[in-house]
Amino acid sequence: MPLRNDETGILMSQIGAVSTNYKQVSTDVVSNVFATMLEMDASPDGPRSRDAHYPIVGTVYFAGGWKGAILIEFEESLAFDITARLLNIARPLHIDGDVRDAVGEVVSMIAGNLKPIMPPDTHMSMPSVVQGGDFKVSVVGSNQHDRMMFRSGNKAFSLTLVHVHD
Repeated sequence: MPLRNDETGILMSQIGAVSTNYKQVSTDVVSNVFATMLEMDASPDGPRSRDAHYPIVGTVYFAGGWKGAILIEFEESLAFDITARLLNIARPLHIDGDVRDAVGEVVSMIAGNLKPIMPPDTHMSMPSVVQGGDFKVSVVGSNQHDRMMFRSGNKAFSLTLVHVHD
């Protein structure tokens, strides 16, 4: 039995996979969150930077009807801009608790806006944030992922949607 998200008009089967249109839905959600919550633009970027990795990653995990995670990697300078706008504070000069909180909040908003296209018994975790220059985030048991690159102004970030199949 298909589900319909009336806001996006996306159809999805309950078999457990996010709609085949998830790339467009993800792009729309990211653009909308950036526009409404941050008053910033965000648009898809070309594949030329797909191998780039950024020093701060926000993650939300999903369990239940759909298992997986969303990981959003931010260029440091963009994370500072997001923090200043979201918290209405001076732009930070280094990654601190405010930056981690802002990144966690943004990834949570994006994940929360993607959740309606998932089966109704899907649950979200609290966000987690990792920072640094020499780390790798992996979701144990994942066997499908897709990474999408974005730009906000001249600053880059990526969104990776990871699906864990039973």
